[in-house]
Amino acid sequence: MSFICRMGTFVCDKCDYSTSNRAHYDRHCGTSKHLKKIAGEPESAKLTLHMYELLELKYQHEQEKNAMQTNFINIFAGTINKKAPKMPTLDMSGNVSSDEESEQPKEQPKEPKLKKCPDWVPENSFEDIESQLPFEYEVMDDFQKESEFDEGKQVPDMESYVNTYFGKLQKEEYLNNYECAFFRTSFFKNILHKVEHNKDNKFPVESTIREYLKEKINQLKIIDVKDASRGKFYLYSYGKWNDPSASAKDIIELTTKIWKEVKFQGCVYNYLCTDPEKTQKVMSAYNFQESWETFINKLLKEL
Repeated sequence: MSFICRMGTFVCDKCDYSTSNRAHYDRHCGTSKHLKKIAGEPESAKLTLHMYELLELKYQHEQEKNAMQTNFINIFAGTINKKAPKMPTLDMSGNVSSDEESEQPKEQPKEPKLKKCPDWVPENSFEDIESQLPFEYEVMDDFQKESEFDEGKQVPDMESYVNTYFGKLQKEEYLNNYECAFFRTSFFKNILHKVEHNKDNKFPVESTIREYLKEKINQLKIIDVKDASRGKFYLYSYGKWNDPSASAKDIIELTTKIWKEVKFQGCVYNYLCTDPEKTQKVMSAYNFQESWETFINKLLKEL
């Protein structure tokens, strides 16, 4: 017999040749040197390939078995450091008990407590800001007409309003400069200027209102920001310091009124304007896109 396989090593004892590579061994078996040496052993030569195949299959089986055992050991080793559950036992009274220590829930990090309310009293209050703003959108309550599409429903009568307050000069001034004597706030004008001269500003309405509130709040010194990133602050309003929830509500209510004024002035402009391109620009300019949470968080960080 000229073939021996020892744990992956293929040996030809006739030629005194060994290799761990199956392809090399096959190539050796086809050499003239090897064929001459095995020519006198026809039976063993016939059995060599068959025996080789059987031995190789056996070797592969052993390798797979060893790999499975190694994998099992690795998996089991990962559980060694884990505490195994203990079996319940019966005490003297026949009650089921277990000496397994109950797993303690992990303590969640506590949210830092809001610092104490400020102990100083401002000379001014948040409502003073609103008292300085003349809102004109409420005038439209006096100019209503019945809807052409919804019977019984009242809608703004923009034609009557414009004919009452706008002459030719006022119309030209408003269309050219985004302002007129009737509108005593400059929010709409400032927003349109941002749209025309700062195209990178994606939130012209929000940034314009936020800049105004920032200036007024700092000027009146009516806020105490504890943690801007977490929305923790006190706002002085109606004679007292309000917590973050009530303070945010005050800011949202005033911001909403300013936004309504901006939309009202925009609607008047679009009613007077005959240029579709400008009309589209105005409509896109007075959209409020940020969430209230985002709006207030940005305001606190800028204060």
